[in-house]
Amino acid sequence: MQEREEMISQLELASEEIWLSGKGAHWFRDSDEIIKKVTEGVNGFLLEQLLMASHYRDVAAVELFRRGRSRVLAVLLVCGAAHVLLRCAYDRRARMQWHRQSM
Repeated sequence: MQEREEMISQLELASEEIWLSGKGAHWFRDSDEIIKKVTEGVNGFLLEQLLMASHYRDVAAVELFRRGRSRVLAVLLVCGAAHVLLRCAYDRRARMQWHRQSM
């Protein structure tokens, strides 16, 4: 449980730093206003980085947050974003721990 809380804290800190640096807003710069409103609070930059770091097979899916295909799809993606972020962070951390143990 403590490990989970530490991961969440690290993700929250990274997200805050991304927004403060302007990278979060820059990532959404070409999005229309409806997409920006529906995805408010989503850190697309962080999500994209986590998907790449975890070697997720469909990193391009994150573009749906930025470009959208339909408003309904964007809402569904927002609902699943927290799950994806936590799963990617957990998988990456587990691989890093396994790698350290096998050395």
